Amino acid sequence: MTQPIAFTITVDFSDEEANGVAGRSTVRTAALDGLFTAIKSTLDQILTNLALIQRDDLALIDGVVEIHTLSSEVLALLSSTAWTVRGPWVTGTDYAKGDIVLQNDVVYLCMEAHTSGVFATDLAADKWGQVTANSSASNTSFSPTATLSAVTVQGAINELDEETRPTISIINRDLYNGL
Repeated sequence: MTQPIAFTITVDFSDEEANGVAGRSTVRTAALDGLFTAIKSTLDQILTNLALIQRDDLALIDGVVEIHTLSSEVLALLSSTAWTVRGPWVTGTDYAKGDIVLQNDVVYLCMEAHTSGVFATDLAADKWGQVTANSSASNTSFSPTATLSAVTVQGAINELDEETRPTISIINRDLYNGL
């Protein structure tokens, strides 16, 4: 969708009243309807465009910001020696503050120089800061519960599916007599 059409006021009701335009003693409903239709159209377009870039929690939608949209200051910071892209995270590796790694499709920034051990332990110790959002349910963290042992959202979904599928099959069989 293109950018919203700018709203233009086409009727100035106060000027018409001041100039004694014929019919000013009554409301010109057709003109008002046209005005309100134009306002609605513009607002609908604005809301549609906003939904393309903003989530319900007011943050930008993932993947909206691209390299060419960054300011020259941000590009200079990213290309400065303050950051070193190291590639995939590896156990037993010396990382310096400012190193950038990829772990389970998520980009992390080294917050404290250290030798890597177990990634989850290093992350919990605030040695890494998450830069990008999790890209899928399979790498989105999930805290195990009393009934679920999964550590990812996808794992929890799979556990629930395994637990409920037999029950659903029994219900379907009993209700529909195998139909």
